[in-house]
Amino acid sequence: MRPGPRLSGPKTTLLLYGLIFITITTVIGTTVWMGRASDQPLPVKAELDQRMVDVPDGSGATLTDVIVLTNLSEHELPKIDISINSQYFLYRDSPLGPHEELVLPQSIFSTKSSLRFNPDNYPIQTITVTGRLPSGSRGVYEVSIGDAASHATEE
Repeated sequence: MRPGPRLSGPKTTLLLYGLIFITITTVIGTTVWMGRASDQPLPVKAELDQRMVDVPDGSGATLTDVIVLTNLSEHELPKIDISINSQYFLYRDSPLGPHEELVLPQSIFSTKSSLRFNPDNYPIQTITVTGRLPSGSRGVYEVSIGDAASHATEE
């Protein structure tokens, strides 16, 4: 048998660097050329408010800082995910019905490590809502608190 071509140590290193460079260039080029993934606007409205909310022990209701989420569409929106400041989350498996209003105490939002949101300690800067649209695509709604304008984002 004849021995096949062999690469020396420096040539192998150059080949590996070349492959890494080509891969990174391809990923960056594809990202620039194709742009970011586009999400559709989610037809919801999120507002901050204070409402009377029942106490879990059943002893009545107390005035609580809440997020009021309203479905503005004629369709139910399954699997709604809500985040405060992109750090505190609430994942909801049950659908949000047409024109349904959902009142969520801010204190039920938590980080991925189960730390609860405390509205007295942290100002809310953004509320982001994602959900599945009737078409099956993902919809995104984002509102910036402190800015007068709220907007549905298309990322």
